[in-house]
Amino acid sequence: LGISRYLIKEGSKGSSRLPEVLSNVFSIRVILMLIIFLIAYVAFYYIDPNQDRRSLVTLAILTILPQGIALTFDNIFIALQKISFSSIGMLISSISTAIWGFILVGLGFGAMGAVLALLFGQISYMLGLLILSRNTNLVLFSSVSKKIIKEIIGKCGGIAWLIKEVVRQYSKTKDFKHIFNHDEMRIKISILIDEFTHEEKKLL
Repeated sequence: LGISRYLIKEGSKGSSRLPEVLSNVFSIRVILMLIIFLIAYVAFYYIDPNQDRRSLVTLAILTILPQGIALTFDNIFIALQKISFSSIGMLISSISTAIWGFILVGLGFGAMGAVLALLFGQISYMLGLLILSRNTNLVLFSSVSKKIIKEIIGKCGGIAWLIKEVVRQYSKTKDFKHIFNHDEMRIKISILIDEFTHEEKKLL
């Protein structure tokens, strides 16, 4: 459906857009993955009477969940031109799948072991990219942390007028780095400073 292309294209326009784009992509992918899983599960439940095969198919379909999350982060790294991180993720996926496959098949799990190895490999792929994303200090979700809230209140001196302007700016740009440095904020600060007396301005 072109979801990966959309994420790469929009994400390459700047990291400030990532929270909004990522939210949209996650919503679409989660809905699609759930639909695919339910359709496939119901179809095989009625088509194939063999319980063992149904279990294998269910586990195989479950791999799309961690894979979908992993591919989303992989697309983000490509958009931000962090190709090495994307390569590391693929390496983690390949190595972990091979190791799990060797262990589980060697222990006699047979076809079930191979499918589980694929599932564990995708989970490792997802976790590896999540760890890499944390190490890059990327702002991937738009929720405001308590630290940011305290910083906004502290820098605005508790002045509701300034806090409102900062929140308005953040709602437009989703960019934490520049919420205090823009024209509207400078105008409001200038208005406040003009209200001080000459002696008070000297103290500033």
